[in-house]
Amino acid sequence: MIAIEKKSLSEKEAKLEEVLLESESAVIAFSGGVDSSLLLHKATSILGRKNVIAVTGLSPSYPESDKRNADEVIQFTGAIWLTIETMEFNDSDYVKNGIDRCFFCKKDLFNRLTKIAYKRGVKAVFDGTIYDDMDDHRPGRRAALDAGVKSPLLEAGILKDEVRTLLKRDGLPNWDKPSSACLASRIPYGTEITSEKLAQVEKGEKILKDFGFSSSRLRWHDNIARIELDPEEFTEAINLRKDLIRAIKKVGFTYVCLDIEGIRTGSMNEGRN
Repeated sequence: MIAIEKKSLSEKEAKLEEVLLESESAVIAFSGGVDSSLLLHKATSILGRKNVIAVTGLSPSYPESDKRNADEVIQFTGAIWLTIETMEFNDSDYVKNGIDRCFFCKKDLFNRLTKIAYKRGVKAVFDGTIYDDMDDHRPGRRAALDAGVKSPLLEAGILKDEVRTLLKRDGLPNWDKPSSACLASRIPYGTEITSEKLAQVEKGEKILKDFGFSSSRLRWHDNIARIELDPEEFTEAINLRKDLIRAIKKVGFTYVCLDIEGIRTGSMNEGRN
């Protein structure tokens, strides 16, 4: 791992291009986030727009703001774009929200992507997994391996800050957008996932953005909204607390708490069994 991290960005980019060239065409799991955006951008540049299909899975767990980001990137790259309705809510193993929830969601998505690739004669299916992701609990990674999905950014050893560097260099519109994740990641493991809970989270996070907290998360704990912000924005949140609390309570929460540990990826994984 250390050897990969010590490679220069130009070396990693060359490796990424080499991995992409191994496939003449690809279906890409495209969320509109920065990682899959870089993958789509590089794939269309290397393989040609006609040989790359971006596919976005839509469901109650997919934020509407991510779809808007995806549309901007598609306009930039000119890639072929398909949206599909994923069916993870039909899987009781997903709905019951165990620690392997992501596996069942990704299993459904990747099965659909491989079918699209087969029907269209496309050589490979890619996802946007990056090197940093290996440090977190990622059951969806197993689903990718089971389905034969390749992860070119991971193979190249590309890190999150390097993703943003390349996106900024090439002028992509979302290079500085905060990291995103499916709304189900805001619900504690063992708590049943419902579309109502996800909608409540999405409304709450929109409020945070409307208040100017672009890098933020709202974690659902029944009647408690646990807010994660950049610590540098704590003072502003306290200054706005009366209006902020009033707004978030309107979407159905009784209590509003500020997590003083700050925003972090995968906080629901902390202390998992």
